[in-house]
Amino acid sequence: MKQIFQKLSVIFLVLSLAVLLPATALAASRPINKVSVRVDSKLEAGSTLPDIGIGDGSPEKG
Repeated sequence: MKQIFQKLSVIFLVLSLAVLLPATALAASRPINKVSVRVDSKLEAGSTLPDIGIGDGSPEKG
């Protein structure tokens, strides 16, 4: 009887962890098909380019 209780406890623990842990592999359900780029610069002839920054948000966040 004690062995059955221990086995059921282990099975319950494993199933609980499997349900509660997030699955990061399921995060991307579709491929990225479109990327928007906005450049805000006032370059003139002979000017050098400013530093380029890469962000992962809206243009307001950067």
